[in-house]
Amino acid sequence: MAHDYNQCDASPRSAFRAASLAFLALLGIDAGQARAADFHVSEMGSDDNPCTAAAPCRTIGRACQAIAGTPEPSRDAVHVADGTYSGACDVAHYRFVWVIGNCAAPAKVKVLGAPNATIFHVQDHSTLHIRCMELGSHGNGTIGFASRQYAIGDYDNIRWGHMPGGIHVSVQEASKINCTGPSWIVRDPGGNGGALQHMQASNQSQVYCTTSIDIPERVTFADSFVSITWRSLGYFPGLSVTGAGIVGQKYRVVDGTLIGADNLPGRRSSTAHNGVSVP
Repeated sequence: MAHDYNQCDASPRSAFRAASLAFLALLGIDAGQARAADFHVSEMGSDDNPCTAAAPCRTIGRACQAIAGTPEPSRDAVHVADGTYSGACDVAHYRFVWVIGNCAAPAKVKVLGAPNATIFHVQDHSTLHIRCMELGSHGNGTIGFASRQYAIGDYDNIRWGHMPGGIHVSVQEASKINCTGPSWIVRDPGGNGGALQHMQASNQSQVYCTTSIDIPERVTFADSFVSITWRSLGYFPGLSVTGAGIVGQKYRVVDGTLIGADNLPGRRSSTAHNGVSVP
């Protein structure tokens, strides 16, 4: 589903601002203390630049470093121009960050992680919203990782590309991952096998997914499409899945709860146990 690019700057940003202010208030932080700014990334930029619209950075990681170097708490947006990017972004310590690609054509913004690396990492009472881009890895890494003290990773209108051997989205230590946008595309463009897992929640964490998942070609997951372990929750109300589906098991649940599993692609796992509630 195509989106007007302006929606990435306007209404979602307004909703993000409202949610950020509410969360700051919950934490007892004066909203007036939360700085807000825009940072820009382009293939034509340089990491020696200040990440402004007139002088953009070259990497998303450099923009996130610029945010980390400013006073906290903060609520900021990183605008990523069409192109292919590498590197990593860490968000922590009461920050609320949007990383926004091209909502009219998400595949025009590609972010690839290095082998055995994490692209997006959010922790410590922070929220990272990633919108309108294609995410992948050169192998054995984790694309999105939320951990420690109520961190939230929020994904909207994402295309999941080449990812041999790693994990797409992982959440640990009382944190949460949302996929609530209008579309979520899982692909294996190389045709040589997909990830170890697509979504993983462990150690009292949550995966909450209501988006439409499109799987254009058959994708293989070495372990499972969804893994819920260590007193965690996977919640998939109203999820719709279209396309060819996956090869391998649908889910792996150990000492956790999975709701709405019948909406997930693939076949059931035989490893659900320890008081798990699976419809």
